[in-house]
Amino acid sequence: MSSPRSIPPDADAPDGADVGRGGEPPAAPVAAPHAGPHAGPRAEAAAVPLRDRLLAEAIAILSKDGGAALTVRRVAAAAGCSTIGVYTHFDGKSGLVDAVIQDGFDALDAAVARVDTVEGGIERLHAGAHAYRDWALANPTRYRVMFDALVPDQEWGGAAARRGGDSFAAHLARVDYAAGRGELVAADVTDLAHHVWACVHGHVLLQLLRGVRPADAEARAGFDQAVTWLFEGCRALDASQGGRSVRS
Repeated sequence: MSSPRSIPPDADAPDGADVGRGGEPPAAPVAAPHAGPHAGPRAEAAAVPLRDRLLAEAIAILSKDGGAALTVRRVAAAAGCSTIGVYTHFDGKSGLVDAVIQDGFDALDAAVARVDTVEGGIERLHAGAHAYRDWALANPTRYRVMFDALVPDQEWGGAAARRGGDSFAAHLARVDYAAGRGELVAADVTDLAHHVWACVHGHVLLQLLRGVRPADAEARAGFDQAVTWLFEGCRALDASQGGRSVRS
Protein backbone atom coordinates (compact mmCIF):
# COMPACT_ATOMS: atom_id res chain seq x y z
CA MET A 1 0.00 0.00 0.00
CA SER A 2 2.97 2.24 -0.66
CA SER A 3 1.56 3.93 -3.75
CA PRO A 4 -1.35 6.43 -3.71
CA ARG A 5 -4.79 4.85 -4.17
CA SER A 6 -6.32 7.70 -6.12
CA ILE A 7 -9.37 7.68 -8.35
CA PRO A 8 -8.83 9.34 -11.74
CA PRO A 9 -10.45 12.76 -12.14
CA ASP A 10 -13.67 13.21 -14.05
CA ALA A 11 -13.14 13.45 -17.79
CA ASP A 12 -14.81 16.85 -17.86
CA ALA A 13 -12.65 18.25 -15.04
CA PRO A 14 -8.99 17.67 -15.97
CA ASP A 15 -6.07 19.08 -14.03
CA GLY A 16 -5.70 22.75 -14.82
CA ALA A 17 -9.36 23.16 -15.78
CA ASP A 18 -10.89 26.59 -15.49
CA VAL A 19 -12.21 27.36 -12.03
CA GLY A 20 -14.78 29.80 -10.70
CA ARG A 21 -14.23 33.16 -9.09
CA GLY A 22 -13.69 31.54 -5.71
CA GLY A 23 -10.79 29.44 -6.95
CA GLU A 24 -13.01 26.39 -7.14
CA PRO A 25 -15.01 24.61 -9.87
CA PRO A 26 -17.97 26.78 -10.93
CA ALA A 27 -21.53 25.59 -11.18
CA ALA A 28 -22.32 24.11 -14.56
CA PRO A 29 -24.17 26.72 -16.65
CA VAL A 30 -27.60 26.01 -18.02
CA ALA A 31 -28.05 27.14 -21.60
CA ALA A 32 -30.29 30.17 -22.01
CA PRO A 33 -33.20 29.49 -24.38
CA HIS A 34 -32.47 32.37 -26.73
CA ALA A 35 -28.81 33.10 -26.03
CA GLY A 36 -26.98 33.36 -29.32
CA PRO A 37 -23.30 32.65 -29.95
CA HIS A 38 -22.41 36.26 -29.18
CA ALA A 39 -24.42 36.60 -25.96
CA GLY A 40 -22.75 38.96 -23.50
CA PRO A 41 -21.77 38.40 -19.85
CA ARG A 42 -25.22 39.42 -18.61
CA ALA A 43 -26.94 36.81 -20.77
CA GLU A 44 -24.40 34.18 -19.72
CA ALA A 45 -25.02 34.98 -16.04
CA ALA A 46 -28.76 34.74 -16.56
CA ALA A 47 -28.24 31.26 -18.02
CA VAL A 48 -27.16 29.99 -14.58
CA PRO A 49 -29.97 29.46 -12.03
CA LEU A 50 -30.05 32.19 -9.40
CA ARG A 51 -29.52 29.74 -6.54
CA ASP A 52 -26.30 28.50 -8.16
CA ARG A 53 -25.11 32.06 -8.82
CA LEU A 54 -25.68 33.03 -5.20
CA LEU A 55 -23.77 30.01 -3.94
CA ALA A 56 -20.89 30.61 -6.36
CA GLU A 57 -20.64 34.28 -5.36
CA ALA A 58 -20.74 33.40 -1.67
CA ILE A 59 -17.83 30.99 -2.15
CA ALA A 60 -15.96 33.62 -4.19
CA ILE A 61 -16.34 36.21 -1.41
CA LEU A 62 -15.29 33.72 1.26
CA SER A 63 -12.26 32.70 -0.78
CA LYS A 64 -11.13 36.23 -1.53
CA ASP A 65 -12.00 38.16 1.63
CA GLY A 66 -12.90 35.67 4.35
CA GLY A 67 -15.99 34.97 6.39
CA ALA A 68 -16.29 38.42 7.93
CA ALA A 69 -16.85 39.89 4.45
CA LEU A 70 -19.84 37.68 3.68
CA THR A 71 -23.08 39.66 3.78
CA VAL A 72 -26.47 39.19 2.15
CA ARG A 73 -26.17 42.53 0.39
CA ARG A 74 -22.73 41.79 -1.07
CA VAL A 75 -23.69 38.31 -2.28
CA ALA A 76 -26.86 39.63 -3.91
CA ALA A 77 -25.01 42.46 -5.66
CA ALA A 78 -22.37 40.07 -6.99
CA ALA A 79 -25.07 37.71 -8.28
CA GLY A 80 -26.94 40.56 -9.96
CA CYS A 81 -30.11 40.42 -7.89
CA SER A 82 -31.74 42.10 -4.91
CA THR A 83 -31.36 40.82 -1.35
CA ILE A 84 -34.81 39.29 -1.76
CA GLY A 85 -33.16 36.63 -3.93
CA VAL A 86 -31.02 35.47 -1.00
CA TYR A 87 -33.98 35.41 1.39
CA THR A 88 -36.17 33.62 -1.15
CA HIS A 89 -33.69 30.80 -1.74
CA PHE A 90 -31.94 30.58 1.64
CA ASP A 91 -33.92 32.61 4.19
CA GLY A 92 -30.88 34.75 4.90
CA LYS A 93 -27.13 34.53 5.44
CA SER A 94 -27.21 31.56 7.82
CA GLY A 95 -29.27 29.52 5.38
CA LEU A 96 -26.91 30.48 2.56
CA VAL A 97 -23.91 29.19 4.49
CA ASP A 98 -25.83 26.03 5.40
CA ALA A 99 -26.48 25.48 1.69
CA VAL A 100 -22.77 25.89 0.93
CA ILE A 101 -22.08 23.22 3.57
CA GLN A 102 -24.77 20.82 2.35
CA ASP A 103 -23.81 21.19 -1.31
CA GLY A 104 -20.18 20.69 -0.28
CA PHE A 105 -21.00 17.40 1.40
CA ASP A 106 -22.95 16.32 -1.67
CA ALA A 107 -19.93 16.96 -3.88
CA LEU A 108 -17.43 15.45 -1.44
CA ASP A 109 -19.50 12.30 -1.00
CA ALA A 110 -19.90 11.90 -4.75
CA ALA A 111 -16.12 12.13 -5.19
CA VAL A 112 -15.35 9.60 -2.46
CA ALA A 113 -18.14 7.21 -3.49
CA ARG A 114 -16.23 6.44 -6.67
CA VAL A 115 -13.94 4.20 -4.59
CA ASP A 116 -16.80 1.87 -3.69
CA THR A 117 -16.00 -0.35 -6.67
CA VAL A 118 -12.62 -1.22 -5.09
CA GLU A 119 -12.90 -4.76 -3.73
CA GLY A 120 -10.38 -4.77 -0.88
CA GLY A 121 -11.62 -3.20 2.35
CA ILE A 122 -8.45 -1.40 3.42
CA GLU A 123 -7.60 -0.65 -0.21
CA ARG A 124 -11.04 0.98 -0.54
CA LEU A 125 -10.46 3.07 2.58
CA HIS A 126 -7.00 4.05 1.33
CA ALA A 127 -8.43 5.11 -2.03
CA GLY A 128 -11.21 6.96 -0.22
CA ALA A 129 -8.67 8.90 1.83
CA HIS A 130 -6.99 10.09 -1.38
CA ALA A 131 -10.32 10.95 -3.01
CA TYR A 132 -11.25 12.91 0.14
CA ARG A 133 -7.95 14.79 0.08
CA ASP A 134 -8.12 15.46 -3.66
CA TRP A 135 -11.58 17.02 -3.34
CA ALA A 136 -10.60 19.12 -0.34
CA LEU A 137 -7.47 20.53 -2.01
CA ALA A 138 -9.45 21.31 -5.16
CA ASN A 139 -12.21 23.00 -3.10
CA PRO A 140 -10.40 24.58 -0.14
CA THR A 141 -12.97 27.27 0.64
CA ARG A 142 -15.93 24.91 0.69
CA TYR A 143 -13.99 22.40 2.77
CA ARG A 144 -13.10 25.00 5.38
CA VAL A 145 -16.69 26.25 5.55
CA MET A 146 -17.78 22.64 6.13
CA PHE A 147 -15.28 21.90 8.91
CA ASP A 148 -13.76 25.14 10.16
CA ALA A 149 -15.11 28.29 11.81
CA LEU A 150 -14.59 30.29 8.63
CA VAL A 151 -17.82 32.28 8.97
CA PRO A 152 -18.13 34.15 12.29
CA ASP A 153 -21.22 33.36 14.40
CA GLN A 154 -22.31 30.55 12.08
CA GLU A 155 -23.77 27.77 14.23
CA TRP A 156 -23.25 24.14 13.27
CA GLY A 157 -26.59 22.41 13.52
CA GLY A 158 -29.86 21.59 11.82
CA ALA A 159 -29.83 20.37 8.24
CA ALA A 160 -26.10 21.01 7.80
CA ALA A 161 -25.25 18.85 10.82
CA ARG A 162 -27.57 16.10 9.63
CA ARG A 163 -25.94 16.18 6.22
CA GLY A 164 -22.52 15.87 7.84
CA GLY A 165 -23.85 12.87 9.76
CA ASP A 166 -24.96 11.26 6.50
CA SER A 167 -21.47 11.75 5.10
CA PHE A 168 -19.92 10.08 8.14
CA ALA A 169 -22.39 7.20 7.79
CA ALA A 170 -21.03 6.51 4.29
CA HIS A 171 -17.49 6.47 5.71
CA LEU A 172 -18.61 4.18 8.53
CA ALA A 173 -20.05 1.75 5.98
CA ARG A 174 -16.62 1.49 4.32
CA VAL A 175 -14.91 0.81 7.65
CA ASP A 176 -17.56 -1.78 8.45
CA TYR A 177 -17.00 -3.37 5.04
CA ALA A 178 -13.29 -3.78 5.81
CA ALA A 179 -14.13 -5.20 9.23
CA GLY A 180 -16.62 -7.61 7.70
CA ARG A 181 -13.88 -8.95 5.44
CA GLY A 182 -11.60 -9.47 8.45
CA GLU A 183 -9.15 -6.80 7.28
CA LEU A 184 -9.81 -4.64 10.34
CA VAL A 185 -10.85 -5.82 13.78
CA ALA A 186 -12.26 -3.46 16.39
CA ALA A 187 -14.30 -3.65 19.56
CA ASP A 188 -16.33 -0.73 18.19
CA VAL A 189 -16.36 -0.08 14.45
CA THR A 190 -17.98 3.35 14.91
CA ASP A 191 -15.16 4.42 17.22
CA LEU A 192 -12.59 3.13 14.73
CA ALA A 193 -14.32 5.05 11.92
CA HIS A 194 -14.05 8.26 13.96
CA HIS A 195 -10.31 7.70 14.47
CA VAL A 196 -9.71 6.99 10.78
CA TRP A 197 -11.63 10.10 9.72
CA ALA A 198 -9.86 12.27 12.33
CA CYS A 199 -6.45 11.17 11.05
CA VAL A 200 -7.31 11.80 7.41
CA HIS A 201 -9.07 15.10 8.13
CA GLY A 202 -6.20 16.33 10.28
CA HIS A 203 -3.62 15.72 7.57
CA VAL A 204 -5.85 17.29 4.93
CA LEU A 205 -6.51 20.41 6.99
CA LEU A 206 -2.80 20.84 7.75
CA GLN A 207 -2.00 20.64 4.04
CA LEU A 208 -4.74 23.17 3.28
CA LEU A 209 -3.38 25.58 5.87
CA ARG A 210 0.09 25.19 4.35
CA GLY A 211 -1.31 26.07 0.92
CA VAL A 212 -0.50 22.68 -0.62
CA ARG A 213 -1.63 22.40 -4.24
CA PRO A 214 -3.25 19.23 -5.64
CA ALA A 215 -0.31 18.67 -8.02
CA ASP A 216 2.30 18.68 -5.21
CA ALA A 217 3.73 15.16 -5.57
CA GLU A 218 5.81 15.34 -2.38
CA ALA A 219 2.83 16.33 -0.25
CA ARG A 220 0.76 13.60 -1.86
CA ALA A 221 3.39 10.97 -1.11
CA GLY A 222 3.62 12.17 2.49
CA PHE A 223 -0.13 11.85 2.89
CA ASP A 224 -0.06 8.38 1.35
CA GLN A 225 2.60 7.28 3.81
CA ALA A 226 0.55 8.61 6.73
CA VAL A 227 -2.53 6.67 5.60
CA THR A 228 -0.43 3.53 5.12
CA TRP A 229 0.94 3.85 8.66
CA LEU A 230 -2.58 4.45 9.97
CA PHE A 231 -3.87 1.12 8.70
CA GLU A 232 -0.67 -0.74 9.55
CA GLY A 233 -1.10 0.55 13.10
CA CYS A 234 -4.75 -0.50 13.16
CA ARG A 235 -3.86 -4.02 12.11
CA ALA A 236 -1.01 -4.25 14.62
CA LEU A 237 -3.34 -3.11 17.41
CA ASP A 238 -6.00 -5.57 16.28
CA ALA A 239 -3.50 -8.43 16.41
CA SER A 240 -2.32 -7.50 19.90
CA GLN A 241 -5.80 -7.00 21.39
CA GLY A 242 -7.69 -9.72 19.56
CA GLY A 243 -10.81 -7.55 19.33
CA ARG A 244 -13.89 -8.33 17.33
CA SER A 245 -15.94 -6.22 14.95
CA VAL A 246 -19.07 -4.78 16.56
CA ARG A 247 -21.18 -1.87 15.33
CA SER A 248 -22.52 0.27 18.14
